[in-house]
Amino acid sequence: MSIHSKGYGKADAQQPITPQTQFPIASLSKSFTAIAALQLVEAGKINLDVSVKQYLPDFTLADTQTADQIANHCEV
Repeated sequence: MSIHSKGYGKADAQQPITPQTQFPIASLSKSFTAIAALQLVEAGKINLDVSVKQYLPDFTLADTQTADQIANHCEV
């Protein structure tokens, strides 16, 4: 098996793109986080309906918010 690996274009004005060039994934990371959280729910390790404070006691902004509300960008 062979894998084609070649970079085209420029990473910035001076630096060409290489197979090792890293790119930001921006909002796509939200999808990865949601999948990971739902896998934890399926495994019975977290509950989306309890206060986030239960899992992150030092996170003061989450005093009354649930993981479900945070994942859905909802306010209390």
